[in-house]
Order: sequence, then C-alpha cells, then structure tokens
Amino acid sequence: MNTKEKIVHTSPTEVRLYKEGIFWTAYEQSAFLLSQVYTLKPSKRFVKVAEQEVVTVGFPDKTLDKILSPAMEMDNATDAALLILRSKKVFDEKEFEKWKQEIPLKIVEKAAPAAVVPEMTSTGGLYSDLPVFRACYELLRFVYRESGNMTRTYRFTLGQNLQNAMTELLLNIYRANCDFDKRAHIARARENTEMVRLMLRVGYDEGQLKLKQYIFANTQVESISKQLTAWGKYSKKLTIDNELR
Repeated sequence: MNTKEKIVHTSPTEVRLYKEGIFWTAYEQSAFLLSQVYTLKPSKRFVKVAEQEVVTVGFPDKTLDKILSPAMEMDNATDAALLILRSKKVFDEKEFEKWKQEIPLKIVEKAAPAAVVPEMTSTGGLYSDLPVFRACYELLRFVYRESGNMTRTYRFTLGQNLQNAMTELLLNIYRANCDFDKRAHIARARENTEMVRLMLRVGYDEGQLKLKQYIFANTQVESISKQLTAWGKYSKKLTIDNELR
C-alpha cells in the first residue's frame, strides 16, 4: 500500500494507523485527529506518488496502549499492519488546512531502496526446520501462556479451544511435511489458522487479551496464513508437474 492509498479515509471520524517497522504512523486526517488529543510532533513532506504535501505523525509500538482512550476507540484490528480507530472529534477540513499550513515542509533526500529478503518455505527435511512450523510453535507458546491468565469462564472454554486448534495446526503442518501430496493437509492447516484468528478476536473483544498481545498474535497468524498459502500453491504445482510426467 502506497502513501496515496494511506491518505484515503472513509468517514470524518476515522483514524487509520499503519505499522511501519517499530512505529505506528498516521496520515493526513488521521494525523490531525490524533494531534487534537495527544502531543505528537507532525512532519510534512511532498510525496510524489500522492502528488501533494502529506502530513504524518508517528509513535513507537510500545506506546500504542496509551493511544486507546475514550477519545480514540478501536474499530478494527483484523490486519496486523493496520489499526482503525474512531475519534470522538469530527474532522474539520478548514481547521485541518490551517494546521497543515503551519507545519514546516521537510525536504527528504532519496535513499537507496532497501533490499527485500523473501521468507523461504521449506518443502522437505525436518518439520521443525520449517519457518511456518516455527511461527506456529511460537504462537502455541503464546496461547498457553495467555490462556492461564484468562478468567475461569474463558480459560476452560476459549483458552482450551485455542490450545486444541493450535495443536491441530501443528499436526497438519507435520503431516504435510511427511506426505508427498501435501494439499489436503495444508488446506486443513489453513482452516485451523482461520479458527485461531477468529478465537483470538473473541479473546480481545471479551477483554481476555490486551491490545498489544492481540496484535502480536494476529501478526503471527498473518505470517502463518501467508506461508501456508505460498506452500499450498507450490505443492499444487509440484503435484501437477509430476502427474504430467
């Protein structure tokens, strides 16, 4: 998603936060609404792809909990790299333009593009060497730790169901690694992943997971989902190629 897309908002109370490294960044309307509630230093620069000057504010991930308050309520957190909040204050175009004009324009020198290192997915060898297995194992440890902190009602229902779903997910990854035709196992693993994603959301909505914990878990789920999708496509191609020989 580029800056031109990030500056788009769907309502005058919408605040969109984008995860960029260890920081959360808000653009234009979102930056303005956040600055009306919190003391944040805005930055303004010309963005070629957006063909305009763009104002942003940012803050470290560790301070995210402080942003959520009665003035800023979370509306959506299904994407690990995007949080959508709702502001009690309504966006005012005239106030925004006046605020934006007072911010000095920052001249940004072009930097060399960063190298992108793709996450490779193994198709053989020990199952414990698979990146997707390691991501699942870390999430399983997280689930066991946090289940113990849930209230009694949820510990033996939601917590237990999360543990079971994560265990089944790991088993399906193990089975996929052992079987030549991995497609059915990967499909079941993807179903497990979506069930875990749903239950994590329930845990957050019911107050059993804090925002930071939920974001960590959702980031792991997103990584697992993408790796399983890529593995499934590769396995499908490999199976078809072998059938045609």
